[in-house]
Amino acid sequence: MPKTAFLNNYKVIRSGSIVEIYRFRGRNMMTTTDPDSDYSSFRAREALRRTISANWGQWYDENAGRYFMPLFMTFTFQENMQDIIEANSRFHDFIRRLNHELLYTRKAVLKYSWVIEVQERGAFHYHIVVYNLPFIEKLIERLYAIWNEVEKNGSVNFRSKMKDVRNVGAYVTKYMSKDFTRSDLPKGFHLYNNANHLRKPEVLKYIFNDDGAFSDMSSEVRSERERVWAYIEKVERERPLFERATDLVVYQQYFLPSGFSFD
Repeated sequence: MPKTAFLNNYKVIRSGSIVEIYRFRGRNMMTTTDPDSDYSSFRAREALRRTISANWGQWYDENAGRYFMPLFMTFTFQENMQDIIEANSRFHDFIRRLNHELLYTRKAVLKYSWVIEVQERGAFHYHIVVYNLPFIEKLIERLYAIWNEVEKNGSVNFRSKMKDVRNVGAYVTKYMSKDFTRSDLPKGFHLYNNANHLRKPEVLKYIFNDDGAFSDMSSEVRSERERVWAYIEKVERERPLFERATDLVVYQQYFLPSGFSFD
């Protein structure tokens, strides 16, 4: 990795166990190290990735006295479903039935994120991460019954043991179609979304002057600068999951499951 003395802006983002550190030259705050990426598409994908990581394993089960084990589930349509309005209608009806039949409430208490994968033939698959579903006997059979209760939709499968996947958000968003921000979708419809009231990533940043000088700081600004530096120094004792650099930004990603608060 290149020396970072010439990089005078810093941004740290923590999403659950994933910590990202950006170092910028000047005031270029574009947080991508891929010069060929579409920036709006990149930002949407990164926002979803961080939301998933910020909520994975972060919801506490008061009844069981431990954190919920999240589930990664896939729902398919038996037919060649290509109507986004009809597909979303069936999916959200399924979520309402899931709240009622598994959690015994008509309130929207289920916490989840979902993406639609568009198959080569054009059909939709729904990939959904559920963060707070309690242990349920014969879950796959019950999910299948609820998914097919009104319409004969199709198959259901899930994966629960994902401890080997460090960046779960990146694992899930790989299923997002390259055209997931495509403009031909009806207004208000997306190929990805989240439940309301999910946990959000934490952001810590400090911007120096363009020349890197910081002699004329107020005590508050100096304190914030020192906080950023202290956190970065603590994180950098660990081995990064991933790192990349361009002329304008150095990016590092870490997996830090506990003990790395911003304070």
